Amino acid sequence: MKSMKNHEVTFVVNVIFVLVAVAISLDPPSTILYKNTLIRIEKGKMMRKHSKRCRWIAIALFIVVSPLIVGRGDSYFAMAEEPLAYPPTEKQIRERYEKTWLEPIKLNVPAIASDASIQYDYSIVYVRAPRYGDEGKTTWTEVSHPHRMDPGADLVLLRPDGREEVLVEGGKGSVTDPTVSFDGQWVYYAKFHDLTEKHGRGGGSDIYKIHVPSRKVVKLTGFDFAPNTGAANWSSDFVAHEQQKEHLRHALFNLGPCPLPGGKVMFTSNRHGFRPPSSPGNGSPTLQLFVMDDSDDGPAGNVECVGFMTVANALHPVGLKDGRVVG
Repeated sequence: MKSMKNHEVTFVVNVIFVLVAVAISLDPPSTILYKNTLIRIEKGKMMRKHSKRCRWIAIALFIVVSPLIVGRGDSYFAMAEEPLAYPPTEKQIRERYEKTWLEPIKLNVPAIASDASIQYDYSIVYVRAPRYGDEGKTTWTEVSHPHRMDPGADLVLLRPDGREEVLVEGGKGSVTDPTVSFDGQWVYYAKFHDLTEKHGRGGGSDIYKIHVPSRKVVKLTGFDFAPNTGAANWSSDFVAHEQQKEHLRHALFNLGPCPLPGGKVMFTSNRHGFRPPSSPGNGSPTLQLFVMDDSDDGPAGNVECVGFMTVANALHPVGLKDGRVVG
């Protein structure tokens, strides 16, 4: 018989402990434990004193321990599987998690127009990125690397009747962080220029907006790095490799546009060139919160840093109804 693992033994012992606690907490004359053990202590007052004390101790232990057993019972046996290697391989992930499905996962989702129970009369914009099959892995902008993404992600408009229209092609770069204007006529987005080199870190990104009815595209960010010029002996454009000069190791990333009332747009950017202490070397750049004027014709102006976040990153600012911004 296969031996039990340590966590299985712990689970069984805890269950037995709870059962014993329940038995002790019951009225002494009705329990076998009382007849076989406690009666040997002494009859009369001493016996009743010990019995009452044991009952209260058992009740307290039962209240504390039983929720832990009920809450963690399933996890004890779920932990019985061998731990995954770090990082886990594709084969390990498939063997561990896909076996819970009795049949292949269906990815051919029917068009929303085919479901009569769903009624809506508005279009949806979303980012459509390529998949590389079950054996491949895709890279998206996220908290640990907001500046990295696979190339080829498009900005797509989904009509209520199920028709799809590509608003902006990703090409060598990719579109990310779309958000709709208050009047529903414009879509703000960030676009990486070239993600085919340097493991998705090259080329930088800028913020644009597109007028959906006319397809007019406006580039809102057209500025360069602006680090503290007294902090280092910088190269000519802050990024060029020049002898005995300091340079920034990342391209300029402007991301996460968020339209605000009053003709302003908030976004995140590493234009001040900070490097977070938690990500030394060639890690993630520091993205800070900035505000700029909105524009329908060209690059915006009046760029101002409003959220410094020099220790980590600001990501995806969102305006609230009361005027505050979460970012």
